[in-house]
Amino acid sequence: MAEMTLWGTLIAGGIVMIPIFALSIIELTLVIYHFFALREKSVFPSDLVATISKLVEEENFKEAAQTCERNSAYITNILKLGIEKAGAPYVILKEAFLDAGIRETARLKSGIVYLSMIAVLSPMLGLLGTVLGMMQAFGSIAYESAIGKPELLAGGIAKALVTTAAGLFVGIPSMGFYYYFRAKSQSIAVKSQEISSMFLLKLAIRR
Repeated sequence: MAEMTLWGTLIAGGIVMIPIFALSIIELTLVIYHFFALREKSVFPSDLVATISKLVEEENFKEAAQTCERNSAYITNILKLGIEKAGAPYVILKEAFLDAGIRETARLKSGIVYLSMIAVLSPMLGLLGTVLGMMQAFGSIAYESAIGKPELLAGGIAKALVTTAAGLFVGIPSMGFYYYFRAKSQSIAVKSQEISSMFLLKLAIRR
């Protein structure tokens, strides 16, 4: 008996395989994007942070803010809002850094949540394919069209099994990457608080 090819397996899954395949492409795109977007040199460019720190120490706040604006990144967007309030009371400066950190972290996490959605939707679509496949299989029996034609019964069962497997194949990695990137974004948020606190002290001293 010839083994079914990968393409034949996908075809056996029926129309439900189309949205599952689309979700797999979206998942792959999100994973690749976040691997680059959450790199430390992307969110915390060390040379740039050092340059901004030096400008703040020299009390060149205008140039420091402009440097942040020209080099938009996670940490520079946070520092910019704090530096623009240089000379304000300590509490106001702290609140500015905190608000900016919350906003930038939320933006950083905004794409990650889609991985969680894919992790939920993919198995549900697989389950839908399972139900449709079993309906097809039992429908063949009900109308006696499968009598003497086991391939008709097997087709419905194949659809049920293929869609279930495909949904899990897409959903399981998606959930894993979701938790990985979420943990990484949380560690980034902690480090940004440390850097913000350092700048807060520098700006407060120069009030």
